Amino acid sequence: MYLLCHDTWQWAPYVLSDSTFLLLAYAVFSMEARRLLSRSGLWAPVFAASIAASLYRPTGFLMIGVTIWSFFLMRTSGGRLGRPLAFAIACTIGVAGALVFGWIVQDPSRWPLPFGSPQISEIAQTYAQGQIVWDRPETYHQPPVHLWSYWAITADRMLHFFVPVAAGFSSAHIALQLLFYIPVYVLGGYFLIMLVRGRTRLPQPQQDVFYAALAAIAIYAIFHAMVQVDYDWRYRIPIIPHLILLASGGLAILSERYDIRGVLNMNPAR
Repeated sequence: MYLLCHDTWQWAPYVLSDSTFLLLAYAVFSMEARRLLSRSGLWAPVFAASIAASLYRPTGFLMIGVTIWSFFLMRTSGGRLGRPLAFAIACTIGVAGALVFGWIVQDPSRWPLPFGSPQISEIAQTYAQGQIVWDRPETYHQPPVHLWSYWAITADRMLHFFVPVAAGFSSAHIALQLLFYIPVYVLGGYFLIMLVRGRTRLPQPQQDVFYAALAAIAIYAIFHAMVQVDYDWRYRIPIIPHLILLASGGLAILSERYDIRGVLNMNPAR
């Protein structure tokens, strides 16, 4: 699936930080996963790598949130409702932050600090234009008037962060995108349903790795829904391996439930 992902390899010919940032982001996640699986190891190097990522690229600071969540998973026990409830609470906090952010960009003077004020004003201008995906006018809303219309822009940006195709894509590009995203979304969605229902048959450490991947996806999506969805979806690249990981979980469950050997032998026993 990684080799089929046009979103990643299209940037290989260019001198951009996207490909190396993808490597860095998933390297940090791999450090977290190793500690979650073994339930041992020092977390100081992981936090140090997360902080260092912020110096490499501005959105690198999002890794700190993922590392905090992974550390929380390691230090707490699971349970039938424990992990889904904790994740739901974390997402609720993130959505609440997005709502407050929408209230701020409606009137940038509401931002209380000098730090970040120019960036807030710049983001507010994109909201005032009704911008959803940068420089793709077909996705724009009418200029917002009421607070709820600012929130609607954030919600639509959240949706478009995961949209695989655009009107300006060629037929070949659309086919490549769908070839990757349809199975990834279907298998990943199936796995998430089974994970929440506690029917993955995975031990808790392995489940925690998937919850860490899910948190990374949510953090990046909520942040870019507030700030900007890029014209060519480059900002989605850091979560591509996480999406593939969730899809692999769905494929693993299906392969166990429907024994491939049994199917080939015409054996309906399983």
